[in-house]
Amino acid sequence: MRMRSLAKGLVLAWACSAGTDGAAADLAAKREGSNGRYIVHLSYPAVAVFDAAQAKRFSALKSLQPTRADDGQRLRVDSAAVKAYRKVLHTQQDEVLSGIEMRLGRNVEPALRLDVVLNAMVLELSEQEATQIAKLDGVAKIEADWVARPLTDAGPRWINAESIWDGSAGTQTRGEGVVIGVIDTGINPTHASFAARGVSDGFTHTNPMPSLVTLCSGSAPPCNSKLIGIRDFTTGSSSAEPDDGLDVDGHGSHVASTAAGNTLNVTLTLGNANVTRVLSGVAPHANLISYKACEQEADCLGSWLLAAINAAVADGVDVINYSIGG
Repeated sequence: MRMRSLAKGLVLAWACSAGTDGAAADLAAKREGSNGRYIVHLSYPAVAVFDAAQAKRFSALKSLQPTRADDGQRLRVDSAAVKAYRKVLHTQQDEVLSGIEMRLGRNVEPALRLDVVLNAMVLELSEQEATQIAKLDGVAKIEADWVARPLTDAGPRWINAESIWDGSAGTQTRGEGVVIGVIDTGINPTHASFAARGVSDGFTHTNPMPSLVTLCSGSAPPCNSKLIGIRDFTTGSSSAEPDDGLDVDGHGSHVASTAAGNTLNVTLTLGNANVTRVLSGVAPHANLISYKACEQEADCLGSWLLAAINAAVADGVDVINYSIGG
């Protein structure tokens, strides 16, 4: 049940939207909730799409090794080629940032820098300033930040997950060895759905990935061999919740349990009757990394979502669960 093609498809969909070489595209209209944040796309291609054909388009990139992963392979951000190319992208970002500061006559500090799925910076600008810098060298496109909304899923039976669980689909792993990156409102790390051992089936999880430097470190929310990482991108002036990765809204925990929640025995009281059910995510033996990119009050800023996708691909998740809509 290795589902890397889905993750790669998301990578390419985001990365290929990064604009064109040379002159800047028209500035996108300001949208609801952008709060003066703009995503400044740069001309060099992002890590996920940089290949030999892309290198030929830019004289400064011709000597660099391609970083785009071959079909069916995972992007390796620890490779020498990716490390070298990320330095080039960061240098371009610094050069463009210097040009922006000269044009605007003030210091500009990026709220976010992206390089894996997009080569872009998120900046706090006025609409007039965004228009001023749209045609600077190295700028491919500028778009106003946007707001999205969390969506939901109907559950395992709706997609016939039982055929995977009972082996009739040719596998019985229930997601074991697969890492799912959930991009949503955060997670409740103490819930039994995300415990290191399944309550109903007694399955003991193991972490298939190297250690990740996330909010799980120190005195922050506890992680385990099931929930192996927590990140929070809901920062800045639009943020209305603590930057601790925890789920205030409840949607992120719901979505994460729908995707990969442990198998649990649950009893609910409905009127005078008790109803007992076995509940489970679609892939109860899979591992989870939570990427908080939405808040109960602030919803989901587009720049937060892009940063979460960027990190999930860099972390090497197999599947991105993205239950977000308009």
